[in-house]
Amino acid sequence: KIAEAQDKLQAVQDAFDASTAADKEAARSLAEAKAREADAKASEEAALQREAAAKKAEQEALDREADAKAREQEALDREADAKAREADAVSRENDAKAAEADAVDRENKAKAAEADAIAEEDKAKAAEAEAKEAEAPFKAAQEEVEKALAAVKAEEDAYNAKTEELKAQAASDSVVKANRAKVSLDAHLAEDPLPLRKAKITLEAANKRADKARAPFQAASEKAEAARKVAQAAREEAEAKAREAESARQAASAAREQAEQARAAAVAAREQAEQARAAAVAAREEAVRVREAAEAARAEAVAAREQAVEDRKQAEAARGAAEEAKARAEEAVAAAQAAVAEAEAFLEELKANPGSGHGALWWIDRELTEKKKYMPVSKGGIRN
Repeated sequence: KIAEAQDKLQAVQDAFDASTAADKEAARSLAEAKAREADAKASEEAALQREAAAKKAEQEALDREADAKAREQEALDREADAKAREADAVSRENDAKAAEADAVDRENKAKAAEADAIAEEDKAKAAEAEAKEAEAPFKAAQEEVEKALAAVKAEEDAYNAKTEELKAQAASDSVVKANRAKVSLDAHLAEDPLPLRKAKITLEAANKRADKARAPFQAASEKAEAARKVAQAAREEAEAKAREAESARQAASAAREQAEQARAAAVAAREQAEQARAAAVAAREEAVRVREAAEAARAEAVAAREQAVEDRKQAEAARGAAEEAKARAEEAVAAAQAAVAEAEAFLEELKANPGSGHGALWWIDRELTEKKKYMPVSKGGIRN
């Protein structure tokens, strides 16, 4: 019986040692698993926050990139429009220069024609003056003859008028007056009209000869005068055309200068548009770089979050395993408790037997008491 009690004591010791070790290990593993699980959950939460921040930064970068691309497209459109306006301005400038050159050519031709017309007019004036100078003596002689002829005709007209007047008086009802008029008429008619008639005939013949002599010179003079008038009209027309050509040239020059200014403004606008486009390209490239960095950060955050999730799952699994181990350890404690109870019952049974060795039993009882000191009070243990 003593040997059996000692075997039971050994079984209690083995069960107690195993349950104590298992319980300590299970408690340690469970604490570590819970700590790892808490760390994993904290890491997962931090990773989720970093992922959310990275996604937000990525979206902001995408928005900035889209805005930069839109601004770049606007800058490209403005640059294309500026280049088109520059090309149009250059074309208008070239047209204006060609028009100015044509106007200058027309002006030069008009001025040359004006100079020719002035020269022709001067020649015509000289020819007219020469013709009139040649005609002058014949004209003067004819005018002298015409003057004398006019005087003779005036005398003749006066003679005829007096004759008619006296005839009228002679036909008067007054006898005295009529007789006096008849006497005067007879005396008047008695005057010799031959010298007057002869002078008239002579002067008329002289006038015809003078007119005939003057005729070629007069014709030349009239022709020269007509030529001079034609030349004068041509000169006036040439002057008008020269003035018109000069005005056209001045207008063409002004248009050319305006076109040059417009072209210069278009060039400046095009250069400014190119600079704006270059700045927009740089901004877009920077936005792409930021977006790519944000994508990389988001991918890194996703990977970190996924790793944190995996770590949390592993920590949860480890905590579950630790809890299972703790449960098994508690079962071992229960088994040890049962072994102690069984050993105590057997020991009490031996104590009741007068033939048992009390010294051995006392030792076994002492060992059981010592073991119970290391058992939880709730599980049948005792306090020191």
